[in-house]
Amino acid sequence: MKIAFLVLNHRGSDQLVRLLTTLRSQLPESPIVVHHDIFHGDLPVETLEPIGDVHLLTSGKRMAWGDFSLVDVYCWSLRWMAEHLEFDWVILLSAQDYPIKPLSGLADELQKNNADAVMYARKIRELPLAAARRDMVRRYFFQYRAAAPRRRNSWLPDGLRGFLRRRTGLLIDGINFVQPLFKIYRLPDGMPYRFGWRARHLPFDRENPCWYGSMWFGLSRRALEYAMTYMDEHPEFVAHYSKTIIPDESMLATVILNAPHLRVEIDSLHYTRWSGPGSSHPDTFRVGDLAELASASRFFARKFDLAQDTQILDELDKLIAAPVPG
Repeated sequence: MKIAFLVLNHRGSDQLVRLLTTLRSQLPESPIVVHHDIFHGDLPVETLEPIGDVHLLTSGKRMAWGDFSLVDVYCWSLRWMAEHLEFDWVILLSAQDYPIKPLSGLADELQKNNADAVMYARKIRELPLAAARRDMVRRYFFQYRAAAPRRRNSWLPDGLRGFLRRRTGLLIDGINFVQPLFKIYRLPDGMPYRFGWRARHLPFDRENPCWYGSMWFGLSRRALEYAMTYMDEHPEFVAHYSKTIIPDESMLATVILNAPHLRVEIDSLHYTRWSGPGSSHPDTFRVGDLAELASASRFFARKFDLAQDTQILDELDKLIAAPVPG
């Protein structure tokens, strides 16, 4: 079975090349595609040539966390892969991911229970916390437009701007709670607020519910081709998600998990840790986390940062290169 990788990159080349080199050493026959966001700097193709069978894509579209641009870019890249490459499965990674166990067992994991896809998601109506269900309704049942982008020369000091954001939080929560038609969505990290109205027509119903989960997945070619065909034949579905909040955590999962003919292993190939209360970003692993990573059942973890700790990747290289005990 041939496994392909799509790697999303918006940083420099050092950490990306390290990941690609490890993927190539673990699975020498795997096609690898990198989508690089050119708005964060250049990535010369010559940097990737020594690795072999690496294809560099640049769509010319700026990617921004939280909106449709991220989904647009990886769907465009997946479509390119389906048209140009031979593979049986594709796995979506970021350049801040890294293997944490030998990839020799990855093919068996992907085909466990005769699966067509591996992704972690849940129906939003079945989320255990009422607050989480309300948040998902705000994200995916409303149509948003972005607020005016923050200007670098804004006359408000950063401290005062942060203070006002914190103080208006209760007011915004109150507005969202007392009426069902209009919502203000507060994205993290000082990003602009989004303003949205309840969608007149939803692409979900009881038989085809809305799903929410992780954007990182493994898809068989069968599942990938079905998803691309579905989106081609349902432009209204794509148009709806293009105006939602963080659509990468719902759109593709909703397509795949509502397909009656696809068998989905509801699980994740990634190990992540969220230790900060209310954090919008997973922890960055360091060498002190090696034992935790070694005991994890996943094949990949995220995230890592060479600028913060290079030793953890050195130790993981030793771990995944070590022979498996008989």
